[in-house]
Amino acid sequence: MTVAVTVVDAQRNAIPGLSCKLAIDDGTVAVGTYQDFRCFFLIPPERIGWGAELMLSAPNFANASTSPKTWANLGPDRVELPRLVPHAQVLRQAYSSYFTVIETSEFQLLRLLCTGDEPPVKQLIQLNADAGFNALRVFMMFNNGPIRNRRDDPAPQPNDPGSGGLGRFVPSECNDFWGKALRLLDLASLVRMYVEYTIFADHVILDASSQLAFWANVDSILGTRGNVLVEAVNEADLAINRLEAQNQLPRPTRVTASHGRKGSDQLPVAPGFDYIRK
Repeated sequence: MTVAVTVVDAQRNAIPGLSCKLAIDDGTVAVGTYQDFRCFFLIPPERIGWGAELMLSAPNFANASTSPKTWANLGPDRVELPRLVPHAQVLRQAYSSYFTVIETSEFQLLRLLCTGDEPPVKQLIQLNADAGFNALRVFMMFNNGPIRNRRDDPAPQPNDPGSGGLGRFVPSECNDFWGKALRLLDLASLVRMYVEYTIFADHVILDASSQLAFWANVDSILGTRGNVLVEAVNEADLAINRLEAQNQLPRPTRVTASHGRKGSDQLPVAPGFDYIRK
């Protein structure tokens, strides 16, 4: 089990050269790795619930130690899930068995996490896991009008952009957007859930060069997690979803991906990358 402990200086900055170790109560010592403000430790399952002393040292800092209560209280930061890879006409877990994706849509989940409201995100993930789903489809952006309150105003209005709209979610307006995207994957992994990110939903990023720059993060950032699938574009034949760089998107090498889908009864975007979405 992977356990993470956040360690920062008084100004909440990362500490260069930080060394972190755990002296578990049975006398064994686990050496951690420090990355993204956190010390990561691989803890054997039989040590969950044990006490331990956290020992920290870094150049120009006084050595420090503290004793977390138990690993059961700390809990894992994320669970490493195997990547889903294509095999003939189906998906399987890398180096493992075939896998049936049972997916539901939670389009707004990343937007909700970007508001800083993590507890409802955890609750929604758990509710879907309890219902038997093992994958969530999540939009990385959208901008198709505010959601109207239909109870107060039930009659659709002509040319009302809010009728049926998801609202507004623009990556540049989310603090640490890609960090939040990884955080959502990590939260989902705790209940062995995969996330399929639809990268381009609505015409939010307006030019091909910017779209390609955004797409480059799929491999370099999302590729650090195993429990992710990627759909490039949603309903690509609709004007609201147009993607100037659609035919220029390189096929990811570290993430299992679909080039995208079009509207009902339409052939999907070609070429199809690793899997086809209808």
